[in-house]
Amino acid sequence: MQETFPQSYVIKTQENISYHFFLNHDKKICYQLINEDNFLIKNEILINETVIDFSVAISFINVIHLICITRVGKLQYCIGLDDSWDYKLLTELDMRSNIYRYLSLLIQNNNIHIFCLKTNLLNPMVSSIEHIYWNNKKFHKSTITSYLPGKYPSPFKIDADSVNNLYMIFKVFYKNNHQLYYSKFNFLNKKWSNTELITNPQEDHTHPFMLIDKKNNLHLVWCIIEKNNFTVKYKNKKNIINQKSTWSSPKTLSNKNDNHLSPILLQEGNLIKIYSKQNNTISEMISDNYGSSWSVVNQSKYYRVTEPMLIKYSTNYEIEKNHYKILHAYGEIDESIRLFGTKLYPQPNDNIHINKPLSLLNASNNKRVLDSREELDLDSEKNYKSNDSNHHNTADDQQTLLMSDESKENSCRIVAKDDTDLSTLFMNIEVHIGRLILELEKVQGVKKSLRVENDNYKNSIKDSVDPADYSSNKLFAQLKKIETQLAELHDEKLDIETDLDHIKVKFSQIQTRMDEFAEEFSNIYEEVMDYCHENDSFVNRIINFFR
Repeated sequence: MQETFPQSYVIKTQENISYHFFLNHDKKICYQLINEDNFLIKNEILINETVIDFSVAISFINVIHLICITRVGKLQYCIGLDDSWDYKLLTELDMRSNIYRYLSLLIQNNNIHIFCLKTNLLNPMVSSIEHIYWNNKKFHKSTITSYLPGKYPSPFKIDADSVNNLYMIFKVFYKNNHQLYYSKFNFLNKKWSNTELITNPQEDHTHPFMLIDKKNNLHLVWCIIEKNNFTVKYKNKKNIINQKSTWSSPKTLSNKNDNHLSPILLQEGNLIKIYSKQNNTISEMISDNYGSSWSVVNQSKYYRVTEPMLIKYSTNYEIEKNHYKILHAYGEIDESIRLFGTKLYPQPNDNIHINKPLSLLNASNNKRVLDSREELDLDSEKNYKSNDSNHHNTADDQQTLLMSDESKENSCRIVAKDDTDLSTLFMNIEVHIGRLILELEKVQGVKKSLRVENDNYKNSIKDSVDPADYSSNKLFAQLKKIETQLAELHDEKLDIETDLDHIKVKFSQIQTRMDEFAEEFSNIYEEVMDYCHENDSFVNRIINFFR
């Protein structure tokens, strides 16, 4: 079964503004800008070329990075924020000889990591995971591993610990089954470890997902296939910074007939959560002890949705970064964002009142109107279904007064609470349009100030994709200096620990060789003694001869 790979990215800035990046029907990269109240502000096309793959991330200095592969093989890099983007062509790929999949971008402090799965068409049975690493000075390229992906190539999973080491899980076709392998990138020596088989070769494994929590525990969830049924499995590796950390025994978290697919992990405070697809629902399992035990949420609380999206999520919003760790989430995105299992975006059923006019949107069948009280009671709203068969709105997605379900024709009635007089209704609409214009002017003012601020960055980054070049603020420079000093101290500590481990390894190797030599000497000595015993009379004759 082909595994899901997200082509929808949500990036949240320090200012609590969200960017939703996606491919439109023409395979061009677009983004939606969504404000802190979870309302759509604008739609834009960012890359006006046909794109086959892309990935997005945000740096710690609040700048968005995007990398993409176009249909003609251009590897393009884009960096900036709304209304201020810079583009750079990194290289041109050989699309006639190779297939490139699962382009992934990861930013750790000043370090930029680019990954992709490469398959040569001359040998399509073998694929390799390529790693391009920018260390703030130059690019380094390496091949992590080459392997047999099987009939359906699978996306690899990558995460990082608190000291910038990287970890990778990937699926390999091995001995008539699919197995999961593990590898680690050591930030100090900039090398990947040998791959390690971490699953039972007697079982068929698929849909892996990995998360490293804020305490540096590695959590792994995946599925095994038994008679076309999918069962969720889980294991972890506590405190992976410790070189003696080992894998726990695998746990079975679901019945084999439940058919849970594509499980993912996220952290909320001290809770680790697993979400997986089960028919038309998203099921939930929770651990309050970092994976030692799990409880299943009642089915009545499952998320029911026709076509859930798998969304790649990154945030610089400080409140979220301290409480959540989310790499992927299931959800829905239309004119607002909904991420299942989180409270990151306000929803219509939160029983809140909106005290300001809403943005006018360009959707074909939706219009939003406030009543004369300047507050919208969300509990009194009515839902409607669009005539567009590809556009589905649930009750949780309704945030304003919409078309009445009672109308079965194309005409509709706008119902305003406590307003039955049509002329009064029009007057209220005019008042709110005027207020909306004022709000739009404020937005334009904010955009202008952001544009001026971003222009200060622009001149320093045209010839480089180095994120550090954006840091014109002295505070960021001081912060970077302190982080560098801390990193140096930590690196020195890790160097000492590494040297100690190397010494232990060498001592063990020398001891092993000494034992081998001692055993070999003992064997030879026994052979000599046996030989002498068997030929005792011959030896005595020789001795007597020389007397």
